[in-house]
Amino acid sequence: MEGNEMRLQGELFNEMQALKKSLYMNRIFSIVSSVLSLILIVVLVIGIVRMNAFMSEVRVVADKVAEIDMDLVNDALEKFNVTMEKVDFEHINDAFKEVDMEAIGEIVETIDAAELEETLENINSVSDKLKKLSEKITNLFSF
Repeated sequence: MEGNEMRLQGELFNEMQALKKSLYMNRIFSIVSSVLSLILIVVLVIGIVRMNAFMSEVRVVADKVAEIDMDLVNDALEKFNVTMEKVDFEHINDAFKEVDMEAIGEIVETIDAAELEETLENINSVSDKLKKLSEKITNLFSF
């Protein structure tokens, strides 16, 4: 009987080792699933916070859109369409065809930037002097 008891104790020991190993694996899976659940909860909280911030911005935009008077917008678009229908694009196109682009290119090429700048400064100077003279004349005749 002693041999039988030894064999039973060996089997019990082996089963206990298997259970211990199984419990250890369950513990690892539980820890991993807990960590993943915690990460998921944190991500959801962050998502909800960002969604609320986004919704508040959307609410502001929606309020602004609600303030738009669509009748006025439609009237303005209708007036624009009527104006555009009155434009003679063929005439404009013909007028552009008559423009001598080579002559314009030659004029642009011959413009001396420094000379043009000096001329504009002279014009501004003369304009300022005329304004001052006009003010003096106005002051002279004002009583």
